[in-house]
Amino acid sequence: MRSLAAFVATGLVVLGSFTAAAVMASSSSFLGEARGVDNPSTEGLASSGPTPDSGGGTVVAAISVGDYPRGVANDPGNGYIYVANTLSNNVSVISGRTVVATIPVGNQPSGIAYDNATGYVYVANLASNNVSVISGMTVVATVPVGIQPIGVAHNSGNGYVYVANFGENTVTVIDGTTVVATIPVGNLPNDVAYNSGNGYVYVANINSNTVSVIDGTNVIAAVPVGYGPDGVGYNSGNGYVYVANQNSNTVSVISGTTVVATVSVGGDPGGVGYDAGNGYVYVANHFSDNVSVIDGTTVVATIAVGSVPLGVAYEGVNGYVYVTNALSDTVSVISTTAQLFLVTFTETGLPAGSSWSVTLDGLSNSSTTTTITFSETNGTHSYAVRRVTGNAAYYNPSPSPGSVAVNGAPPNVAISFTADTRGGTVVATIRVGNPINDPIGVAYNSGNGYVYVANDVSNNVSVISGTTVVAWIPVGTYPSGLAYDSGNGYVYVTNIGSNTVSVINGTSVVATVPVGTYPAGVTYDSGNEYVYVTNSGSWTVSVISGTTVVATIPDVCCPVSVAYDTGNGYVYVTNAGNTVTVINGTTVVATVPVGTNPRGIAYNSGNGYVYVANSDCNPDCRPGDVDTVTVISGTSVVATVPVGTNPRGMAYDSGNGYVYVANFVSANVTVISGTTVVATIPVGSQPAGVAYHSGNGCVYVANYNSGTVSVICGAAQLSVVTFTETGLPWGTSWSVSMGGFSNSSTTTTIPFSEPNGMGSYAVGRVTGYAAYYTPSPTSGSVVVNGAPLNVTISFTAITAGGIVVATVPVGTNPAGVAYDSENGYVYVANSRSNNLSVISGTSVVATVPVGIYPVGVAYDSARRYVYVANQASNTVTVINGTTVVAAIPVGKYPAGVAYDSRNGYVYVVNSGSNNVSVISGTSVVATVSVGRYPAGVGCDGGTGYVYITSEGSNAVTVINGTTVVATVLVGYQSHGVAYDSGNRYVYVASQASNTVTVINGTTVVATVPVGYGPNGLAYDSGNGYVYVTNTYANDVSVINGTTVVAAIPVGKYPAGVAYDSGNGYVYVANSGSNTVSVISTNSPPGPPATPRNVVAAPRDGRIVLTWQPPASDGGAPVTNYTVFRGTESGSETILTILGDVLTYTDTAVTNGHTYYYQVSAVNGLGEGLRSIEVAATPMPGPGPSVLDSAIVAGILVAVAAVIVAVALIAWRWRRAARIRPPSPP
Repeated sequence: MRSLAAFVATGLVVLGSFTAAAVMASSSSFLGEARGVDNPSTEGLASSGPTPDSGGGTVVAAISVGDYPRGVANDPGNGYIYVANTLSNNVSVISGRTVVATIPVGNQPSGIAYDNATGYVYVANLASNNVSVISGMTVVATVPVGIQPIGVAHNSGNGYVYVANFGENTVTVIDGTTVVATIPVGNLPNDVAYNSGNGYVYVANINSNTVSVIDGTNVIAAVPVGYGPDGVGYNSGNGYVYVANQNSNTVSVISGTTVVATVSVGGDPGGVGYDAGNGYVYVANHFSDNVSVIDGTTVVATIAVGSVPLGVAYEGVNGYVYVTNALSDTVSVISTTAQLFLVTFTETGLPAGSSWSVTLDGLSNSSTTTTITFSETNGTHSYAVRRVTGNAAYYNPSPSPGSVAVNGAPPNVAISFTADTRGGTVVATIRVGNPINDPIGVAYNSGNGYVYVANDVSNNVSVISGTTVVAWIPVGTYPSGLAYDSGNGYVYVTNIGSNTVSVINGTSVVATVPVGTYPAGVTYDSGNEYVYVTNSGSWTVSVISGTTVVATIPDVCCPVSVAYDTGNGYVYVTNAGNTVTVINGTTVVATVPVGTNPRGIAYNSGNGYVYVANSDCNPDCRPGDVDTVTVISGTSVVATVPVGTNPRGMAYDSGNGYVYVANFVSANVTVISGTTVVATIPVGSQPAGVAYHSGNGCVYVANYNSGTVSVICGAAQLSVVTFTETGLPWGTSWSVSMGGFSNSSTTTTIPFSEPNGMGSYAVGRVTGYAAYYTPSPTSGSVVVNGAPLNVTISFTAITAGGIVVATVPVGTNPAGVAYDSENGYVYVANSRSNNLSVISGTSVVATVPVGIYPVGVAYDSARRYVYVANQASNTVTVINGTTVVAAIPVGKYPAGVAYDSRNGYVYVVNSGSNNVSVISGTSVVATVSVGRYPAGVGCDGGTGYVYITSEGSNAVTVINGTTVVATVLVGYQSHGVAYDSGNRYVYVASQASNTVTVINGTTVVATVPVGYGPNGLAYDSGNGYVYVTNTYANDVSVINGTTVVAAIPVGKYPAGVAYDSGNGYVYVANSGSNTVSVISTNSPPGPPATPRNVVAAPRDGRIVLTWQPPASDGGAPVTNYTVFRGTESGSETILTILGDVLTYTDTAVTNGHTYYYQVSAVNGLGEGLRSIEVAATPMPGPGPSVLDSAIVAGILVAVAAVIVAVALIAWRWRRAARIRPPSPP
């Protein structure tokens, strides 16, 4: 990438006319906070849906143009966009989204403008001191102007073209193709714009911080603006002129000759353009790589574009805004009016978390999820999907390239990735070298099964068993090549810097053999049992028998590598002179011309060919260059095979018949079958040496710049090593590293596929919801020997300081915390919400509005007041319960607050005024000067001293009452303070030192290392521990005396902390997650007890299990239940893991079979004991012919009986009525 500094002239970056700059509102910061930093987005990242910025448009394409595009203008006569390419010395002509022509112009074209009267396009050539005049696609004139012309604008009122001459502080006025005037302006004029409303021309003068206003050919005003005015543009909608001030990160808005507004935008604003379609002004910010969109005087959107955007232009027919990106060599196309539809690409086949990318119409979007989206207009759009480099293999996409049609609906495109596993995959990455990692040569010792790796800077040889380094052997200076002598079992190592060969037996050097100058390559000839060494400095080959040089072969031109052909008995030597020397015994028998700069060489015993790697691009090799491998049969070249960039080492795999070629620059290995490339495998950086391990069937590749060895194996050469964990809560993520790879899982097992040999592993500490879990063992090794292996890892929760039992949502950016022992409430200052959350136990019971940006909180136990320091209000709010009773003015930027129970004073540190306000009740009674930028405060209840931390002086000021009595040096950027009444020590957190200083009176007695960014502290009088929040580690260190006994994971960016003596909880304010973590410190927590009253009820085809919660949850809420099942008593294994429920129906059963069950409860500390065993046998119910018929028959009989009885009663009633005597008259 080119540096922007290359285009800085006389102290500024020059920009083209009609360029635009984007607005990004800069984050303001407050005292003690890090300033927000804008993160430039990748060019063309399209939103997946409507966003707050979509009102300004969406980038729909990125068009490749010339080198360093700068100025841009629209010719409405032909609809073309003209782009000045400064370093290509030409102009790209764009129609819509397609470059239709390239026009050569002068040197370093910069600004560009369109004359609607003549139809000409004017291009200012910075280095030619002239202006090219273009009609359509043809340069029709060249007009000499002033020195370093840069900005151009056309005045449609008088028909003149105005050119800003950067190097002579003038403006040249052109009528057609004739210069008619030269106007002096300010210092370093850079850009020009015409105001059609008043007829004036505006010129931005970078070093004068002014805008010159020209009427005709006369300067009538100089308008002061911001620092470094760069670009200028006119908004015909409101009549304002907009000036981008690159050094102020602002835009000045001018009405006539008066600045009426100043608008904050992104970093280094430059070009300005107006969109007549939506009335917005677009400002290109070339430092923040985006465009600010202004409506009137308000930024309404920020749009990410390419790298270093400079120019902006609007095309009214298609509604596009075009932005030139100088370092991307592209033009971003922003659609502002056309309807957009979401184009979604969905991938399958990649490992989870793999980064992949799609380019659609020049826009490249990437993702680590399964989808990538673009926003596009109707039409057909071309796309391409890149091959993905995985840890183990390349993944090839299909289809790619292709096209997608958008036709009024959002389309979806499916991309399938397939791993290229031909030739094997990388199954391990081994770090070698000691102490410096520069592996270069590799050899396999078939006698002991070890792989030997020469590390040329650390001057040793690493010995590998499987995937584990088992020894390092010191050898000579700059070891390079290695070879194994199967006759005597020795390994030979060439030492380029020592002019020697080290002879190794096992892991010991048994001899050092002097040879020629700069020995490099080495091979063993099993036919005559000689070892051949190429001496590149003396142009000879040394022949060694055992440990004695028996011959020297002269006149071998620049020998490099060497290999032995067992088929014909020849030794082949590659020479820097683009040849291969063929040796029989000690006689040169032939010279074979090959490619340029041949390096590595290998013999394929399967087909009898010798393969030679030619670094054709050397020494100026770049990724993408294609080099070759020459294939030799005897002394004749039979083929040339294209491979990767800068091939070096080679090896033949006798197991699969492939030749492996290490490509030094392209960081991969080419796999050749015969004379055909069948695969490419990604490895580490700068692969150099290669060797085949015939014992485990794998290929070992030395990666010079990575300091590693990649192990490539086929599936058949691997055995599964399974790690099984116990002790973690269900669903917890854990990880194991083995062979240089790290695998993670939320289940109980993690598998690896490993080659034969020794494999080392390491298991990381796990962050649980409630505590950290330490593994046992944390590391170890296994020996793989062709069979599956199992390793059990046991995790134990760290509970010494308690566990997190609740997380309470509070306001935004919680900071300080205090406990009110009278009402039992915990008060949390929410700095961004300007209020206090009041917590009872684990529930927020009230929210109290206070001043602006509250940070520190303290409780006055005598008056029962809570004091809150409001940093932006310069006040302290006094609260009684949940009622504000006073607001006390204090010093500048109050931060920490503490109450001294001995004198009844409240001490408030004022970070901005370097003093402490001393409050009695609601009145300031004294002000005490302290160190620079005081931050925290704490009181020693034993001595009565008050301790004030000072970020700027790295010291603690000690106050007695209102008098400074001492200054104690502590760590860097000291923050929180706490007093331990048990040992009477004062603890001070030093954020930049990652330490806590322990003070006794005024003497430092210890310094305790803690986590990253220690901030707040609190003393727990219940267990005697001190709790320290580590802001950047997202945990709390627990200190007993001067020893850290535990660390507890909490939320994001923990800040304040307080102890509630009423319930024994520690409360931690997490400023980054807007929560409070509640830590239970009472009894040591553990897993829950056994679930109670487990019942198994049989049904037809199912068994229904029910149970009751355990009598004790172990000190942490139950999160899950595990159900175990077996078909024999005592044989239960896990059936399922449930949430916090009390029933489960097992439908995977067979009627007539007995099943045995147990249930266990799980909390944040692990799994409890299983319940007693219960059993049940599901049975089928009676069929319809038996049970159902009986029921129906019974019902019918009962109904019939009822009917008969009712009828009999009715008959008797009627009969009785007929014989009743008549009533008396």
